[in-house]
Amino acid sequence: MGGLVSQIACGSHHTLVLGSSGQLWAFGSGVKGQLGTGNTEGSLRPTSVLLTRASGGEASVIHNDMKISVGWNSNFIYTAESSEREQPIGRLDEAKLQKWLTMEQGNAEAQREISLMFSTSSSLVASFTKASEIPQAAGALTVDLEAASQVFDQLLNIPWIRKSVNIVPLVENLCIAVAVIKSPEIFLILPTISLLHEDHSVMNMVMTLAVFISNHLNKTALKTLKDWWSSLEPSIMTKHILMWKNALSFLLRNGLLTTHNPGVKLLLQLLKQLHKANKRAGSIQKVPASTFYVEEIICSVIPLEDVKLWRFWSTREDTEETPVIFCRFPFVLNLICKMAVFNIHAHFTKVNYYST
Repeated sequence: MGGLVSQIACGSHHTLVLGSSGQLWAFGSGVKGQLGTGNTEGSLRPTSVLLTRASGGEASVIHNDMKISVGWNSNFIYTAESSEREQPIGRLDEAKLQKWLTMEQGNAEAQREISLMFSTSSSLVASFTKASEIPQAAGALTVDLEAASQVFDQLLNIPWIRKSVNIVPLVENLCIAVAVIKSPEIFLILPTISLLHEDHSVMNMVMTLAVFISNHLNKTALKTLKDWWSSLEPSIMTKHILMWKNALSFLLRNGLLTTHNPGVKLLLQLLKQLHKANKRAGSIQKVPASTFYVEEIICSVIPLEDVKLWRFWSTREDTEETPVIFCRFPFVLNLICKMAVFNIHAHFTKVNYYST
């Protein structure tokens, strides 16, 4: 590469190298466009990358100010920006945050800035990417979820900002760009946004995310996501659980169990994955088992019928027509439901024993 190296950052299957002269190099897999060469071809040799401004044109930066950070299939190159330099589109910084928080009423510029921040997964991930002098291992979590959660809580407590935030296009774009997801960290950030815990977000956003993660996320990214879940702090794990649990509660409260049978199954499966991740986490990080309880089940599901379904389908292969069976997901049942299921199952077992 014709010089000394100042920084190295590794993604899942690609690597960035920043030379001491400020030249950026990339090599490895380019299937997601992560090498920044303009195509999807990989390279075993370091390839020079032309840095450009977000608005176009070659970037002019001071190399000793530059920092590089790498996500799963994404890259972020940023500097200690002066007023003469340009911030990446949509990326949040402390000055911008404080400006928004101190405004009683937002103006057109602030509303545009907020809209840009929530417009793409790359903008949100870049806003909370940790700055680190130490090279990160491939698959390491590089976003500060605690900081993201705190910022979102601050922003959404201000009425004009809350009205300016629209996450629907971002979620829709994730589904459209399923083959080229560059920042899977977005699936860790989104559940920390309280708007996604509200009823109006269930059908058009949370259910869309459930389908995407369960049916369209590739196996490698899904495995990494599960590993990241196991490393979440309790406060962040709780927000993840609540987003999926609140969606399930919404469907049950509104009598949608039968009509949305596939969707209910997806939500239960995602909660099951989080439950497993919580069990894998260290004892200090575990959230209480009661966090998973879905109280609406006791009013929406007849325990006797659920146990009958459980016993019937336990000896048969599942099909698309298999109904939701809550006994298969005991971690969402509160203690009253668990006792009812235990007693009913014990009764059937006793009857079968004496009848044979």
